[in-house]
Amino acid sequence: MPYRRHAAIVFVLAGLYLLAMFLATHMPLPSGMAKPGIPGVDKLVHTAMYAGLAVLVLAAASIGRPVSLGMAVVLLLLIATYAAVDEWTQQFVPGRSSDPRDWVADVIGASLGAILFLVGRKLWTAKKLAAT
Repeated sequence: MPYRRHAAIVFVLAGLYLLAMFLATHMPLPSGMAKPGIPGVDKLVHTAMYAGLAVLVLAAASIGRPVSLGMAVVLLLLIATYAAVDEWTQQFVPGRSSDPRDWVADVIGASLGAILFLVGRKLWTAKKLAAT
């Protein structure tokens, strides 16, 4: 697949994923809707959502050049800032609330996603070098 097409697909996927996350967290909830029955399940959902976001953002950033640890940290700070704004704005949506523990789960998820991406990329590169 040509470089530009591959880059465009990754950027579009990251953008669509971010849009879907925003819409999912900013849809008003009916007043009688109960929270999930299993305690802590919402924190796992936050962690998974932000892990996916971090992987896609780092994949988009790595098109054409390797992602340095410094770049990964900057991107994680940007994701953490977005997560804080996302949590803060939810208080203005009917049926939603702002929870600092959700933000912590978001940051943990983004960090795990970044680690998975960086380790996976390193293993992939090592495998490609060993094959040549």
